[in-house]
Amino acid sequence: MANVYIEIKVDGPDTADWVNVFLRHCIGILGPTFQFAGVDGHDKAHSIFKVSGEGAHAFLRKELAELINSRPPFVSVSLLEEIGDEVFPLDPASVEVTWFRNPSAVDSSFVQHIDSCARLVHPASGTAAQCTDSRSRAKNHAEALALLRSRIFASQRLFATTSAAVVRKLTESDLPALQAFFEANPDYFVAVNGMAPRADEARQEFEDRPPAGMPFDDAFTLGLADDSGRLIAMASITANLLAPRVWHIGLFIVATSLHGSGTASSLYAGLEAWLKAQGACWIRLGAVVGNTRAERFWERQGYTEVRRRAGTQLGHSTHTVRVFVKPLGASGLDDYLNLVARDRPESLLP
Repeated sequence: MANVYIEIKVDGPDTADWVNVFLRHCIGILGPTFQFAGVDGHDKAHSIFKVSGEGAHAFLRKELAELINSRPPFVSVSLLEEIGDEVFPLDPASVEVTWFRNPSAVDSSFVQHIDSCARLVHPASGTAAQCTDSRSRAKNHAEALALLRSRIFASQRLFATTSAAVVRKLTESDLPALQAFFEANPDYFVAVNGMAPRADEARQEFEDRPPAGMPFDDAFTLGLADDSGRLIAMASITANLLAPRVWHIGLFIVATSLHGSGTASSLYAGLEAWLKAQGACWIRLGAVVGNTRAERFWERQGYTEVRRRAGTQLGHSTHTVRVFVKPLGASGLDDYLNLVARDRPESLLP
């Protein structure tokens, strides 16, 4: 696609300077090749911009990769390609619209007296988008609809797998299906936690975040479904955990009925390729000592143990956890361990 949205989230007093430098840098280089416009910038902590022009996505990915080491830990920058109606039609009747005033659009020359900003919600997917940039209701509605369409498409089809699974980020509306998946496939929970899935296991997993002292950019749950929409696997992902370009797989469960069929390896291959495309240089995960199926699976996927964590409490059981890492590019394990002291063999951190 020619057009791309840039979403920037900041959380810290020293992050605004980096964002301003990044935006000025991009605008300066973009020149006449691309058009740079605001979409939703009324909240300084969360802004969305749109860059139009052929090659915009590739250009911005390159610039972000070059600047990632200078990016403060509390700045998150993500890219989203715009999807047209011809690719993914969105029924207007399926979208709820709310109009509101932009509180930041008040100055000495103009006071916004009408509710011209558009917020759109797609209840079926739990996805929302808004545009506050224009004084025109029609323009704000059109841009918010384009952003909403792009977000829904991305959430439904993050990447392809050779098993033809549809992969998307799960939302709160998916929790009943995720809970049913856990209850139908309890082997992991029994083996590792010493008990069947809890009644709120899906919500616990959906809301789980790394503890204080372990910085990260984003955490989400992926659902992998067959052509009927039935979940056949799930994965919990954390982006830029502990250091830039380190992505973490917290949980990866494939339906028990598919074990031994090669489906798990196929699904994982698609996941790994997608993580690499997001900028990951290393993937990190943990496997409980004694969970032989998991240990062997990750070793077959090319993972190397970097340390062991003893005394880890999981459910009703206490385990030793093997910390695995897989480099995805030219940077190897030595580079990773230089970057992440926590995972060095001699580390005593939990």
